[in-house]
Amino acid sequence: MNVLQVKNIYKSFGKAKVLKDISFNVEEGEIVGFVGPNGAGKTTTLKIITDLIRPDKGEVIICGKNLKTNRNEAISNISGIIEMPGLYQFSSGMENLKFVKNIRKIDDETFEKVVKSTGLDHHLSKKVSQYSLGMKQRLAIGMSILSKPKLLILDEPTNGLDPTGIIELRKTLVNLAKTENTSVLFSSHNLTEVEKIADRVIYIKNGSLIDSSDEITPKLNQYLLETSNTEMAVSVLSNAFNSLSVASNKEFVIINLVDNQVTIGEIVAKLVQNDIKVLNIIKNDNGMEDLYSSIFL
Repeated sequence: MNVLQVKNIYKSFGKAKVLKDISFNVEEGEIVGFVGPNGAGKTTTLKIITDLIRPDKGEVIICGKNLKTNRNEAISNISGIIEMPGLYQFSSGMENLKFVKNIRKIDDETFEKVVKSTGLDHHLSKKVSQYSLGMKQRLAIGMSILSKPKLLILDEPTNGLDPTGIIELRKTLVNLAKTENTSVLFSSHNLTEVEKIADRVIYIKNGSLIDSSDEITPKLNQYLLETSNTEMAVSVLSNAFNSLSVASNKEFVIINLVDNQVTIGEIVAKLVQNDIKVLNIIKNDNGMEDLYSSIFL
């Protein structure tokens, strides 16, 4: 089921064409990363989805409801943070959370879980004006998930977060997707985090999606295997695993595991069964960085 459908969106500001024929879908329970350089059109797209600005052309459909013709029904299914968190600066963190609790009629059990997930503890009694950027981000994310939205939109959610906050956010988003079937669309420059949590990645450059016929690139897990016979290893793996991406250079067999359809353990076992020794295994943690560089740099 498509929770979000973005269809043929165009947007200009004056003579500047910011978005050009943007189309993509987000399915139920899916975490989708939205990646591109500054000025590519990420925030403008997210603002259009959340109805903060209107497109010149095209349509947005949320849970089957057209944002233009059925705004209230469509917008009731989403929550999010675009650019700076919108908070009541002279109220406490707890008062900000309770405001959302009351207007959305959130039950006490859900409220307590979300309060705990913010990690703000005794800081919740302080005025938001005294918060650091990271603390404001934690609070805003807590407020945005209180209503258990069908679609969560986040613009640079790791901005200002310390490593602990980033880890907790990652766990929260994955838990929302897997246990609540919440769909998440988030933009980020933190490629490591995108690679860790995104089920799919959409790339945008100069207002257009990259490879619109195949707009979404799955997570890439790349391994370099040093073996006793590189040529034979490539042949064995290619024949044994039809869906596996296998290549080689002078030193290594290069394995790209897409969507974890084959485990590295199964690969090693198959090589050993064919009397090919595996001398070394290197996990290439720069897989997505290499892909980003090939697209944008």
